[in-house]
Amino acid sequence: MLILEQPALYSSIQDQGRFGQAHLGISPGGANDSLAAWLANRIVGNAENAAVLELIEPPACLLMVDGAHAVFSGADANIRCNGRPVPLYARCWIPAGAHIEIDRPKAGSTVYMAVEGGLETPVILGSRSTDIRLGMSPLTRDAFLPVAIRTQAPRSGHLIVPPAYINGFRLCQLYSSELDVIPGPHFDWLDADTQRRLGDRGFTVSSQSSRMGIRLQGEPLAAPERQCLSAGVCRGAVQLPPQGLPILLAAEHQTTGGYPLVLQVCAHHLSRMAQLRAGERIRFRILNEADVADRLAQWQAVFQRTLKRISHEEH
Repeated sequence: MLILEQPALYSSIQDQGRFGQAHLGISPGGANDSLAAWLANRIVGNAENAAVLELIEPPACLLMVDGAHAVFSGADANIRCNGRPVPLYARCWIPAGAHIEIDRPKAGSTVYMAVEGGLETPVILGSRSTDIRLGMSPLTRDAFLPVAIRTQAPRSGHLIVPPAYINGFRLCQLYSSELDVIPGPHFDWLDADTQRRLGDRGFTVSSQSSRMGIRLQGEPLAAPERQCLSAGVCRGAVQLPPQGLPILLAAEHQTTGGYPLVLQVCAHHLSRMAQLRAGERIRFRILNEADVADRLAQWQAVFQRTLKRISHEEH
């Protein structure tokens, strides 16, 4: 069991999401940075969809009531167990009674903690993920977080993925000020000058951002005068509302939207998008199909090498 002695700005339980419910108006939700959560589960030895602790904008403090292996991932933050540093993306033993401190990240916004066995919270509509629109509440101070009973004997020792493998597609992204995007279905509704400015001008992440959407601040763009019908939307879609400041749809986005969809964040940068934090400056890098295919192939190659390294360290 874990006790959340000091919550982050927003603390919750998340897995990979709640799918197949969009026709009911229920978004997939799940971990904002689904890749970081997936990797933490993979390294600690859990199922891919095991529930993890999501801490948006630490600092935070935890008490480990029962000893267990754990992995921290996501934002580049200093983490300590009883005062001793704990590396990211490393399966480490956390003894019973240990105090865990997570500092404000140096880059990124969200830290994940996967505990061997997974967090044991109620399954609602096929997922353990917190969704406030379903009547669930974020975690508060001194919340008790039960860990699932292991069905197999715990593994011994440490499993540490060498930083070179993780840094190839994780930490380097956190320090990037560019977000790879492709034109959305309504990109052609923008005049040529607005299309150019959308890629040339930088924006600042607003403090009004949430798990539903990341709002950007800056010089407003000329929004399309044409109206569009509400249609299905997905994570990473970039809306341009009438006030001319883009909104990036995050994990708990609504299932439909009525603002023009001018851009779409590329799959290999959804994790980077999820780690944006208030006050950060970003710029859209608008790619063509050939560039996207090349960058995605590079990312997938590094990802596959990382998975092979994890498998090698496990045996």
